[in-house]
Amino acid sequence: MEGRYGVDAFAKFTMGFAFVAIILSMFIRNRVGAACDTLGLLAILYTYYRMLSRDIQKRYAENQKYLSITSGIRQWFCREKNLMQQRRISHLFLSELQTEDPYSERKRQDRDRLSKCHEIYQKS
Repeated sequence: MEGRYGVDAFAKFTMGFAFVAIILSMFIRNRVGAACDTLGLLAILYTYYRMLSRDIQKRYAENQKYLSITSGIRQWFCREKNLMQQRRISHLFLSELQTEDPYSERKRQDRDRLSKCHEIYQKS
């Protein structure tokens, strides 16, 4: 199996498409379901053909074309992922910087009041 192209991003996409089409065909039982099943099977066959192909330059060109088409979508997801990580990190960082709880004075007063009530209750 040396000299084969193997799995790349386009192969992962076509296998995902095949998986979704076959799952969709299980829930739709008419001509549309049969078409989805056929498309899924054809996508699997095409993916295996690409993976076992020896024409590496052609498969590389196909993968680069796929990556260039989907670059905008991938960049948007990467940007959103980074924003979510920054939100989580900044939230944790800001909570560590906050040295005094704004409600700490009230909590202390409530705790003192409850301890006094407890002492009064114990005495009587």
